[in-house]
Amino acid sequence: SYVDGVLPPAIARAQRRGPGRTWRRSFIGRLLLDGLRNPRKLRAPKIYRVGPNARADVVDAWRNGLVRLRRLLLAADGSDLRTRVSSPVARFLLLNVGDALEVPIVHGHRHLDQIERVHRGFAEPALAAADS
Repeated sequence: SYVDGVLPPAIARAQRRGPGRTWRRSFIGRLLLDGLRNPRKLRAPKIYRVGPNARADVVDAWRNGLVRLRRLLLAADGSDLRTRVSSPVARFLLLNVGDALEVPIVHGHRHLDQIERVHRGFAEPALAAADS
C-alpha cells in the first residue's frame, strides 16, 4: 500500500532532501489520479483485491489508515515532494511523493462516492414503495 508501504521511506528521503522545486504531478501520477477520479468501474490491481465479505474491523482499519495518512502528510510538509517513489502495484511505475500522497485521498473519495451510489440504490426502491 502507499500509506503502510512505499510512502514512509520515500518521505524520509524527501525530508533529507529538504525543500525542493515546486511540486507538479508526474505523467504516471496524472494518469493514475485521472483514472481514480473517473466514476466508471475499474478492476482493482491483484494485490488490492479483497474477498466478498468485509472484515469485521473494516471501519476501524479505515480510520486508522486516515490517521497514518495525516501523519505522513504533516511529515512531508516542507519536503521535496518531487522525490521519486515506485508504485506498490508495479515497481517500474514511478510517481513522486506528492502524487503518492494524493492517491489514497482520491481513492478514498472514490469509495465514498461508491457508498453513496449503493445507499441511493437501496433508498430509491424503499421510497418508491412508500409512495405507492
